[in-house]
Amino acid sequence: MEDKVAPASGTLEQLFEQVEAGEWKNMSLVQFMSRDDQDAEPLAAVIDRSGVVKIKKGHGESAPPKSPEELRQKIKLMGHCYLMTQLKYPNRVVLRDINPYTFNKYADYLMGEHVLGLKAKDAKGEVVAAAHLDLVLSYEAQVRKLMTKKMNDGISMAVAMEEAMQDTTVKERYFLTPAALTAAASREDLRLKSRSPKRARTPERDRGDDRNKKGKGKRGNRGKGGLAGKTLHTRTPDGREICFPWNNKDLSEV
Repeated sequence: MEDKVAPASGTLEQLFEQVEAGEWKNMSLVQFMSRDDQDAEPLAAVIDRSGVVKIKKGHGESAPPKSPEELRQKIKLMGHCYLMTQLKYPNRVVLRDINPYTFNKYADYLMGEHVLGLKAKDAKGEVVAAAHLDLVLSYEAQVRKLMTKKMNDGISMAVAMEEAMQDTTVKERYFLTPAALTAAASREDLRLKSRSPKRARTPERDRGDDRNKKGKGKRGNRGKGGLAGKTLHTRTPDGREICFPWNNKDLSEV
C-alpha cells in the first residue's frame, strides 16, 4: 500500500477510540491523514484515571483536496482507515458489511454526473454553469454527517452511506440550491458585463456641449428676428391689425 493512501497511526487511534467509546464522530476529510502526513501529526499529553501522564498522537489535519483526483485519493484513504478498524474489531456489526467497493462507489457518486459532473445548459445546449469542487466538498461533509448519525442509531456503515447518498433533503439543501444560486449569480454578472459602458464625461466634452448650446441659442434668436425678451403687438392702439414686421424695425427696413 502506498504511503499516500496508507492510514497514519494517529488517525487509526481516533477511530479505535470511537469504537471503544461506542459513539462514532463525524470527521472531516482533512482529519484522515496518511503516512505521507505522518510528520505533521502533533503530539498531545493526556492523563489517565490513575493520574499517569501519557504522550499520544494528537488530531492533525492534512491539506484539503484541490482536484477531483485528490478527492478520490482522500476517499480511498478514508476507506482504508475504516477497513483497518474493521480488521481490529471484527465483531462490530456496524463495520461488518463494508469493503473497498463501498468507498469506490461513494467516490464514483461524488465525481459522477449527478454531483461534480452536473452541468447546467441553456436552450442551445451550451454549458452555462458547472459544480465547483468546493461545493462538492461541502456537500460531501454533510453526506457523511448524516451517515455517522445513522451509524450511531445502529445502522451498518454500508447501508448508512447508501441512504445518505440518496437523501434528497441533504442534496437539495447543501448542493442543488447553492449550485443554482451560484449559477444565477454568474449569469447576472455576465449580463451586466455585456452592457456597453457609458461614455465618461470629460472637460473637453463639457466645453463642447456649452459651445453647442450657445450656438443654438444665437441661431434661435436670429431665426425669430431678434425678438427674444420683447412683447409682440398684434393691433394698433385704435384696434386695427398690424403685420409682424411692425414689431421689429430691423425687419421693416429690409
